[in-house]
Amino acid sequence: MNHYFVYHNERRMKATIQDIGLLRGVTNNPVDGVNGGMAWVISGTDAGTNSKRYYLSAFFIIRRELPGSWPYPEFANAIEGDDSTGMILKTPIEVTKEPWLPALRHDTNNFYGFQKITATSVIRGLQETIKPLWPR
Repeated sequence: MNHYFVYHNERRMKATIQDIGLLRGVTNNPVDGVNGGMAWVISGTDAGTNSKRYYLSAFFIIRRELPGSWPYPEFANAIEGDDSTGMILKTPIEVTKEPWLPALRHDTNNFYGFQKITATSVIRGLQETIKPLWPR
């Protein structure tokens, strides 16, 4: 299974993943051929004084690739999942200090949009993070 990173900037989007309530990621990057992959949604929030905190906000198996990105028309594409293969975390899990986060930053060109995750340490770290919530 391929794994993909979705970055959600809460300030730019003017909402949290929990507020939006959709297992969806929007991007200007191509999404062709990603069906069946796992999407990991990391949200960035401003923590003041030029620092950010990062949270795992949602994860899902990609079931649809969509042109357009309602409710954000400024993005060219979207991916979607459903509740049977993922979830929005009611309480996002902070990952700012996780040992795998620097590798994720490197893999995704400093959290640039929608990207494939190749670092196995990151994938294992994300899987371990959700294990207590999603033991499937």
